[in-house]
Amino acid sequence: MRKIISICFLFLSFNMYAQQRIGIDLNTRGLNLNTSIHSQKVFKHNFLYSIGIFGGNFGESGINLTKEQFDAGQRVYSPFDKLNQPFIDTINNSYTLMDYGTKGKGYGLQLGIGYFYEFSIIHGIRFNLNNRIAYMKNTQSTLYYSLTVNNGHTQIDHTNHFVGAISPEIYHTIRLSGKTTFYYGFKFPYFYSIDKGKINPKYTKDLFNAWEPELSIGLTYVVGKCD
Repeated sequence: MRKIISICFLFLSFNMYAQQRIGIDLNTRGLNLNTSIHSQKVFKHNFLYSIGIFGGNFGESGINLTKEQFDAGQRVYSPFDKLNQPFIDTINNSYTLMDYGTKGKGYGLQLGIGYFYEFSIIHGIRFNLNNRIAYMKNTQSTLYYSLTVNNGHTQIDHTNHFVGAISPEIYHTIRLSGKTTFYYGFKFPYFYSIDKGKINPKYTKDLFNAWEPELSIGLTYVVGKCD
């Protein structure tokens, strides 16, 4: 996280003259906590563009079969194709994947546009549409391969990979002072795989696949003249 903050302030030091606001927010789905740091510039009345960086914990997910499902021949497939092959033990027994879980942490860059409207001196609303590219470092997969329900093998694997997301966002803004604004709302990132050779989700419950809404709170601070 220190690297992310350092990169952001390095970026801001080169671009401060062109910025209207800088902001920071915290985001969660209950199983994760990540943050973004961004700068915004109004380019037309009530319209803005932004650039920022983000990082942190993006949660966990997985698929678990019951004994009945496994005995009936149902199978699961993790998002990482290299892990879907049977596990072969030292005496050539073949174990089939029965359960897996995925945990993701990483960081990335976001670019976006937005629109804001102020109902009064204090209250307003803001919409954003961000495009995100993220590098997920050491995404952890915990897998259970079963020979029978009571005879299995647990394996832990780590994978580095990229993912993308389109993130519509909506916030209620509350002006705290002439320069500081508090906001809260929701992000609705839609994740997609950039490199299906490394990560290729099969189920909507998989991490980094489809919609993963987040609750978001943050602050912005005016660093230049308002347009």
